[in-house]
Amino acid sequence: QTQALSSNGTVAVGGTKSTSGNPIVGDHTLTLSNASGGLGYALSYVNGTLRVTAKPLTAQYTADDKVYDGATTATVTNTTGGIVTGDVVTFSQNVGTFADKNASDNKPVSVSNIAIAGGADAGNYVLLNTSTTAVGSITRREVTLTGASSVDKTYDGTTAVQAATPYGALGNLVDGDTVSVSGVAVYDEKNAGSRSVLQGSLALSGADAGNYTLKWTNGSGTIGKAPLTMTAVHAEKLIGETDPAFSATYSGFVNGETAAVLTDPKVMRSDPGNNNAGTYTLTPTATADNYTITPTNGSFIIQPANWLLITLADKSMTYGEGVPVLTATSARYATVSGQMITTVIVTLTPDTNKPNHYTYSDGGTTGSFDLTTTGVSTSNIGNYAISVSNFTPNPLQSMNFSNWSAPSANLLVTPFTVP
Repeated sequence: QTQALSSNGTVAVGGTKSTSGNPIVGDHTLTLSNASGGLGYALSYVNGTLRVTAKPLTAQYTADDKVYDGATTATVTNTTGGIVTGDVVTFSQNVGTFADKNASDNKPVSVSNIAIAGGADAGNYVLLNTSTTAVGSITRREVTLTGASSVDKTYDGTTAVQAATPYGALGNLVDGDTVSVSGVAVYDEKNAGSRSVLQGSLALSGADAGNYTLKWTNGSGTIGKAPLTMTAVHAEKLIGETDPAFSATYSGFVNGETAAVLTDPKVMRSDPGNNNAGTYTLTPTATADNYTITPTNGSFIIQPANWLLITLADKSMTYGEGVPVLTATSARYATVSGQMITTVIVTLTPDTNKPNHYTYSDGGTTGSFDLTTTGVSTSNIGNYAISVSNFTPNPLQSMNFSNWSAPSANLLVTPFTVP
């Protein structure tokens, strides 16, 4: 018959304890005491043995993120779990290593040569692995680029910066890396004045550019006004006629601009109330935000009675095309009888067999002339004079006019558009 103990007693575990108060690895004597039996039996004790084996651990690590520095080294922290609370265990390992040096997120980090290095309780644990992989990120390194000062140019109708390198050197690069700058800086606007130099399309390039971000600091400069010559166009009329509309030609417009960008462009004649035959001065004026205008005066002639005045038409052509047929639009002279001034229209007939050749008749007597221009199909863009040549008869005979003139017209050559 089995009789239960009336008191279970206590069991004492012999041997050394760990820092946490637990038996360390090895055999420990188990000693029973303070038990009592029932029914008056006397008890005797037989000691037992407790065998403690090392606790297995799987080493785990985290990796710190870092800013790109051109190296693969990583700072790692041991996060191994399973160590009994209160135990002292330390680890050793090689420096962590990123898979490569380049910037990117969530990169594998190798940790090798892991070992339990020490601590009062190191002997109570066994490591299941000597290497592992953590995860960390390499963020891009900021490099600096500062726009230069005194980045100047003459107005050209664009925001383009003409200086080859309107900025300084890249700052904060890792030694040995291949990084350069491509693209162009721009002004904050196209107009003349004090300007800021902006980053524009400037960007990093080169084998290591992907590891950097660019921090740009604006530069400064001045866009100076472009020179523009405004020349009054020579004009003529017959005595008794109303003044024609005066005009000007221009040299110096940029980027396809025209007189539309000028403020209040006009040409004024001298002595505007005088209608007597003679020569008068034409003065051009205008203002502009982006141009420094140099005016060049022209002349205005009021031709006397019995003077034949031939009017020519302006023409235009695209560079590379043939010169168009030139045109005389009218011919006339004035007669004076007492206080009456009469304008006589002279008939002009273009020669269908000879381009740019005209015959004329004032009611009985006939003559002819040719129209010529200094422009040809390969002339550079700009204005070229159209004028009268080979006027007959010469000298004038049996005519109702005593002299003649033909103010020049212009042949404008415009750019060819590449398809």
